[in-house]
Amino acid sequence: MAADLVFIDTNVLVAASVEGHPSHAVATALLDRLADQGTTACVSAQVCREFLAVLTRGPIEGRSFGVEESLEVLDGWMTACDVLDDSGAVLPELLVSETDVSEGRNDAVGAEYSEIEPVRTGARTARSAASARTRCSSAA
Repeated sequence: MAADLVFIDTNVLVAASVEGHPSHAVATALLDRLADQGTTACVSAQVCREFLAVLTRGPIEGRSFGVEESLEVLDGWMTACDVLDDSGAVLPELLVSETDVSEGRNDAVGAEYSEIEPVRTGARTARSAASARTRCSSAA
């Protein structure tokens, strides 16, 4: 049975956003599957900040992103995902959620999440997730 909410970490968004990333297919399949199941993908404000930092820091698998393009791609993900408050009141819940996923204890994510390689530099609907990826791909 799928969870109602799944926390998505930075490395998943980056992998899904960069077609040349070794985990691109796994990340996009995971996000599509969550959307197909009606599972809400969630990110925190910290994930959004990390995403911008990673994309603008330098080439990822040979792909460089400028600030404007990175902001556009992030906007797509913020539309596709619920952006959670990551203040002190909810931080413990986010940490538990992230630990469960990274240790493979979330049925909605399964083994696919563990196959996504960490980023190394130098959902509400399937349509929203696809739109975020399309924006990124067409900007290439």
